[in-house]
Amino acid sequence: MGQTPQSAVPVEAASRAATTVARRIGRSDDRLRLLRSGTNVVFRADDLVLRVSQNRGDVATQVGLVSWLSDQGVPALCPIADPFTVDGLTVTIWEFIDGHQEIDYRQLGGAVSALHRLGPASVAEHVALPWCGDATWLDLDANIGAAAESGVVGGDDIAVLRAAAREMAGWQEMARQEHLVVCHGDVHPQNVLMRDDVLLILDWDSICLGPAAWDHAALLTWAERWGGDERDYAAFAAGYGTDLRNSAPAQLLARVRLLAPTINMIAKGGSSARHADEARLRMRYWRGELRPPPWTPQ
Repeated sequence: MGQTPQSAVPVEAASRAATTVARRIGRSDDRLRLLRSGTNVVFRADDLVLRVSQNRGDVATQVGLVSWLSDQGVPALCPIADPFTVDGLTVTIWEFIDGHQEIDYRQLGGAVSALHRLGPASVAEHVALPWCGDATWLDLDANIGAAAESGVVGGDDIAVLRAAAREMAGWQEMARQEHLVVCHGDVHPQNVLMRDDVLLILDWDSICLGPAAWDHAALLTWAERWGGDERDYAAFAAGYGTDLRNSAPAQLLARVRLLAPTINMIAKGGSSARHADEARLRMRYWRGELRPPPWTPQ
């Protein structure tokens, strides 16, 4: 949750590509509706979802991966057609599923447990497995520099963030000492859908090698920081078979996954008033406010 787009697709270009594909597959482009923008831009076209990505070689790899994962018993959402390439962008086609149904967190825990039981070598036959800490959104020192240059918050706040980063120094070395598994890398409610009573996990762009706690971390703070229900992680842990609320390494990783997106939100705020407002709200937590308001996933 909160990962920062590294190379966002321009919405206007994505709209043109999605419109072209909608027409090709017989869907009304007049009803094309933007759902989400960022690294990928997502549209709804009647009963389908069109996901527009940079034309990278890994898009086809990701499509193959989710089909293989589904065959292995990991409930990954699969595309329903081969990708299209339009003006240098790749458009993948997915079933539209109403995202308002309540998530079965126990089922989610079981799904993540099934993923973690897969041998990394077998998964690596289908997709590269980078180390979880290699993502640029986790480069705390470099990103604090970008946040400072944005001018969104003052020097005192930047000092607070630097102090928090120092407290977390060594988290990668600690994580490497844990038993390493294949992680989804971004397990949170925005990446989960329910089709009736069947859970499906989507957005596998962050698949990686890391400790099991990496996939627990976002949900460990779901109630505290994101306005979720405290029972959600408990249900997830029951389904997974392990509760990491009292695990010091897991709590450290959860803190890292709060600090990094805060820093990146400040950096993005330099060009977006919406992100700037959210960044300033998040700083109330890092400044130690007694009852800071919940954050909004972006």
